[in-house]
Amino acid sequence: MKVLCAMSGGVDSTLAVKLLQRDGHSVTGATLALYNTDTALAQLAAREMGIEHHVIDASAEFKSNVLENFASEYVKGRTPNPCVRCNMTVKFPLIYAFAMERGFDAIATGHYAKAEYSEKYARRVIKKAQDKSKDQSYVLCGLSRDIVEHTLFPLAAIHKTTVRAEAEKGAMASARVKDSQDICFVPDKDYVSFLENVMGVHTVPGNFIDSFGNTLGTHKGIIRYTVGQRKGLGLSFDAPRFVIEKNASDNTVTLGRFEEQFRTRFTVRDFNWLAADAPEGEIKVQIKTRYAQQSVPSALRCEDGRVLIETSEPLRAVTAGQSAVAYDDDVLLGGGIIE
Repeated sequence: MKVLCAMSGGVDSTLAVKLLQRDGHSVTGATLALYNTDTALAQLAAREMGIEHHVIDASAEFKSNVLENFASEYVKGRTPNPCVRCNMTVKFPLIYAFAMERGFDAIATGHYAKAEYSEKYARRVIKKAQDKSKDQSYVLCGLSRDIVEHTLFPLAAIHKTTVRAEAEKGAMASARVKDSQDICFVPDKDYVSFLENVMGVHTVPGNFIDSFGNTLGTHKGIIRYTVGQRKGLGLSFDAPRFVIEKNASDNTVTLGRFEEQFRTRFTVRDFNWLAADAPEGEIKVQIKTRYAQQSVPSALRCEDGRVLIETSEPLRAVTAGQSAVAYDDDVLLGGGIIE
């Protein structure tokens, strides 16, 4: 096939190109210029692989769909997941549109996930990668079915250690590139500085309260805290206290003891049904509320346009704004935003 492969210049996307070529596909590379994106590594990787390479300016779409959403969600007291948002609204849609307009048969990425036909669901679905420690299906929960139909994941059955070894054996420049662990537009992890200095977000001090509404002290602005946080509160207690809720309407941050962090029931909005249509009754699924979390057996039902989740065991720090993602064994059913 004629395949357009998204390239970052890192080891995963570079080896994805090599594997596609090994399978006989005609491959072209493409890199999205998002926010202060350095495309030099991707261009070098494309030259090494002997393929044509395009740079697609996606800065406007990234700003409106990801950066502005990131800022507004924090102002509203929620903790967004920009990677899920970016894949859903920017990366995959723009790469896909670019490919289809130019006669490509498929797109490909270096994500650790599978895309294959499912007899049960009678369509092409996304599944967890073979290397469960690196599985990235969670961040793909917002993709459209059309995109899934035309997407290849060459690293689906490969372990990360093998990817790095293959790159080193091939003397690829990408073998020396470290894996990115941070949000791409906040490489120093100082998201508060980014919100204040780049996005112009400023919040005012308010009250720390307990679960009964009693005032415990003064916080420095709700954007500085996230659910599950223990350190950096600036208060002293007889036992550790954790952030269990943020409320933008009255500018409060609720603190509680360790056991108060856990939830077994929560609602999810804007659920994207990927493998199956929304069920009419209750179904059994496995749920993840964080990228690196183990999925847990849960009951799911739709009600008044939202999805209600009840987990079989308490989950720590279920956070408004993060993604709740549902699976049927290894099949990604879809996901939405935790309310």
